[in-house]
Amino acid sequence: MRIEVIDLQINNLTSVMTAIGKVKSDKDFCVSVGSSGSSMNPDLIILPGLGHFSTGMRILRESHLDNLLVTECARGTKIVGICLGMQLLCRESSEGPGIPGLGLVNGKVLELAPGDPIPNIGWGEVESIQLEHDFPSIDSERDFYFVHSYCVELKNQSEILTQTKFSGQDFVSSYKSNNVIGFQFHPEKSGKVGEELLAEIIEWAR
Repeated sequence: MRIEVIDLQINNLTSVMTAIGKVKSDKDFCVSVGSSGSSMNPDLIILPGLGHFSTGMRILRESHLDNLLVTECARGTKIVGICLGMQLLCRESSEGPGIPGLGLVNGKVLELAPGDPIPNIGWGEVESIQLEHDFPSIDSERDFYFVHSYCVELKNQSEILTQTKFSGQDFVSSYKSNNVIGFQFHPEKSGKVGEELLAEIIEWAR
């Protein structure tokens, strides 16, 4: 099984790779830098990211990884976006007006509701919305680690996996759209429960 982790140069690649290494018995995963991952025929692509939407999309376009992700998605490859990566999978973002996202998920990215301090940094409880899915670790109202100022609004509400409260309002903390999954929180920074989720993701992608 091959896992590719996309390097946006604005993500904590080491944390993601270390977390995958903890839950994977072998080392059969590679890090895609630039367009070098296009020949690897991955089973799972992970797109982590921190920072600004427009910066992330610029790096994807300049490295031609935007085309790679669209092609692999159409091929049926499992794709997981983390934090900014989750947002880049959507059509558009108010953080980068006029800059199209990857469009693999029919959603847009909006700023978090005003009230509590932004960015939202720290542990938050996820509430499972779907009754049946492949990720039991998000089924038990457990806490995951968040760092973000924007959140995803989906066109199709049935694609919401979990939601989390901020300033008294719910935002989408994870979604699943066919072979594409997004997590607003950081599994790789969420300790034991994050490791459980990563193991479930790998099993889902097999």
